Amino acid sequence: MRSGSVRLAARVSLVAVSVAGSTASRAAPMDPTVPERLVVGAPAGLSPMDGIDSTHTGRSRVLLPVDPVVRKQVRLTADLRNAAAVDESGRVVAATTDGAARDLDENRVHWEVELPAPPALAPVITSDGTRVFFTERRDVVGLTPNGREVFHTRLEGASGDLRASPISTRDGGIVVGVGRRLVRLDSKGNVLATSAFSSAVLGVVERGRSLVVAELSGDVFEWTAPEAPRRLGSLGGPPSSDVVLHGAGLVAVVRDSNLVELDLVRGSRESFGAVAPDTYVGAPSVGSNGELRVALRRAAVLAYRGGRENARVPLPTKPSPAGAGPTVSTRALVDASGTVAIALPGTLAVVLGDGDARTVDLPGCPAPFGVWPAGPRRLVVGCRNGTLVWIGTGSSGGSPDGRSQTP
Repeated sequence: MRSGSVRLAARVSLVAVSVAGSTASRAAPMDPTVPERLVVGAPAGLSPMDGIDSTHTGRSRVLLPVDPVVRKQVRLTADLRNAAAVDESGRVVAATTDGAARDLDENRVHWEVELPAPPALAPVITSDGTRVFFTERRDVVGLTPNGREVFHTRLEGASGDLRASPISTRDGGIVVGVGRRLVRLDSKGNVLATSAFSSAVLGVVERGRSLVVAELSGDVFEWTAPEAPRRLGSLGGPPSSDVVLHGAGLVAVVRDSNLVELDLVRGSRESFGAVAPDTYVGAPSVGSNGELRVALRRAAVLAYRGGRENARVPLPTKPSPAGAGPTVSTRALVDASGTVAIALPGTLAVVLGDGDARTVDLPGCPAPFGVWPAGPRRLVVGCRNGTLVWIGTGSSGGSPDGRSQTP
């Protein structure tokens, strides 16, 4: 991560287009005469946003556990509905349905702050470590790693559902989609630019200095503020997962059962990996070798290279009640070695690069919805009932009994 001091006047000269009718209550004041230290570079953390990074690769920078054991289980005071973020030290940043924002690790809660409204999207961590939360009332709230408020921006002029996962960008800022609008904010919560699209924004990734945006219609645009968005092509239908940057392409699940990759240079589209009547779970993840790993609802992990399936690994499962088939709950998380971590109801499965699959029980987690790296050979699993489960590897000495605590 690089940091440097620049004058704020240089940043102001870029573009300062506000959301129509928006206000920025308690956003940091902009004084062009005062030098300000800005931190830029890759957003800080092991998983600073949903999808791990601003291109949504789902690829962990640290190795995943190969012999998973439960280290600790914590039950929060309300449910989780959005992904958590994880900082460089393994601290988990999460917001629960009662409107509480928390920063915690497996040993203690570092702080808890009440948000103006319940969360609507997953939090992100910016390049300087600011924790940013997005509420149902269109609040964007930035907190320091110590829980002190940095800014509180209300996007009052933006309307529509919040559907796209927000990202933190390499310039230290934040991007969030609100209905048909995409909004860029700086690290102090000031609105820098907005752009309107013809239908709801469903996905956004960072590509160089530009953003690649997917609409509900399936159309894909490149946006480099202050220029107008430029259409690159179409996914052929509305994406049913986050969009993922894959080399010179954009890949997503379309209509639940198909993978589609759009060539961002040529505008051509390739559809592959049709699995109906089964469905994919979450977006594909991109391995360090460019291979795509994606989860099937019916308990399997598939690997694709060059649009062709080259591996399919069934996941160990438990008998399901009432004869229901086993179902995968989370997107596949992959590391540099090709190991994949994925959660099913009450179970975490780890698939090694050679196809060997290992599991550990997740007591008290009947509905997991996220798996995130929490340190070398460590994971944290988020569950809809507000449970967080920390996972280590067998040699770490973690206890597999899953004892629960409530902070």
